[in-house]
Amino acid sequence: MELAAKTGTVGDEIGNRDIWLAAYNQAYSAVVWMGFDSSENGELLPPDIGGGSYPAELLKRVFREIYRDKTPPHFTIPSSVIRVQLDKTTLERTHEAVLAGLLTPQNAKVAEYFVRGSEPHTVTDYWQIPAPPTDLIAKRSVDGIEVTFTPLSDAMQYRLYREDETGYSILLATVSGSSFPIRYLDPFPSLGGRYAYYVVPVHPELLTNGAPTVGQPSKKAYIIVRNIANLL
Repeated sequence: MELAAKTGTVGDEIGNRDIWLAAYNQAYSAVVWMGFDSSENGELLPPDIGGGSYPAELLKRVFREIYRDKTPPHFTIPSSVIRVQLDKTTLERTHEAVLAGLLTPQNAKVAEYFVRGSEPHTVTDYWQIPAPPTDLIAKRSVDGIEVTFTPLSDAMQYRLYREDETGYSILLATVSGSSFPIRYLDPFPSLGGRYAYYVVPVHPELLTNGAPTVGQPSKKAYIIVRNIANLL
């Protein structure tokens, strides 16, 4: 049966003096209290006994007896209250209440009730195909090719690749857990030629066919390497 209830416990690590439970439905309200008026004489309940234990068990039996031969009522949501699905991940990460989106996994949704008109209208931007950085730069330095870019989210992964003239790419680094500018130093390629650097964003929690979702790669930053002497 449907019951609304609130527990209460007063005490410390030695023991509890007061434990209670208040419960109600549309027809009945009931409260059970157990404990001692005073703890002056060391009269305490065990510390592991709270409002959700014996008071809850007693009230459960009371309501079962009340409705032994009849159907208990159901709670109905008034028109002034609305139920929405929130994005649990954003709620836990930033403590911001935003709506779940089309790509939000079922296990990342949580239902919440709001007074109609006060519910959030912003949809989460966490569960979406990740976007690549827009400020990727590759430039020469004394020690090699310096590649810099800024991750758009500390929750995403960013895979930095180097591509040679044949179109072959090699993974240089995977960056995660940061939204600050990243600097990566790539030692001089062993052969001269035209090289391209680019970043592929990956959402590690948003799965596509069981694998992390990969976004579109960033624009490529090109560097021409003739020989080490020219670079120096």
